[in-house]
Amino acid sequence: MLTSAAAASLALLALGPTTPALAAALAHRTPPEASKAPASGDDRCDRYRYDLVAGVFGDRDGKRCKGATGPTGPTGATGPTGPTGATGPTGDTGLAGESGAAGATGPTGPTGETGPTGPTGPPTTTYERQGEPVTVPPGVFGQALVFCDTGDIGTGGGFNVFGPWPGNLESSSILDGSGVVVGWRVIIRNETTEGIGIIARVVCADITP
Repeated sequence: MLTSAAAASLALLALGPTTPALAAALAHRTPPEASKAPASGDDRCDRYRYDLVAGVFGDRDGKRCKGATGPTGPTGATGPTGPTGATGPTGDTGLAGESGAAGATGPTGPTGETGPTGPTGPPTTTYERQGEPVTVPPGVFGQALVFCDTGDIGTGGGFNVFGPWPGNLESSSILDGSGVVVGWRVIIRNETTEGIGIIARVVCADITP
């Protein structure tokens, strides 16, 4: 085993020219007991390889011996949030959702403006038609009819009664299948003891040429 002085001398030779201060420091470094050199498994340290400068034993490759693994240190503080990553590609179109429920009926809109007056139609002439007189005996119903010319439109009507008032009378227009007035009708029930004559009358608009 090397003495302290011998180890210091070897260190001086290995390091080359040194200062007096460095030589004194190296002369006072004493290697620990060879029996205390760390060893573990196959990574056993060379008990006689000692680094005088570092003051540690070395392994067979000249590297420093590895000590036992220390305890796990405390968890470090959370690092700052990293930058936002790039936007990913657009995903596929999803399936169509179910139809929603019908919404509530909205409020009634405002009344629209009155439209312009239409053009004046051609002048219309009217004429009156009188039906044939009808005699209704006592105690029975009877009616009298009168019609406008074909294609013309009735605008009003009336009747004539000859004799006592019959007691029950109805006067009304006659309509065609499309609801147009084409004539006039008078119906009575003769509740007297005499025969009563009636005539229907109608006023027509001359529509046809």
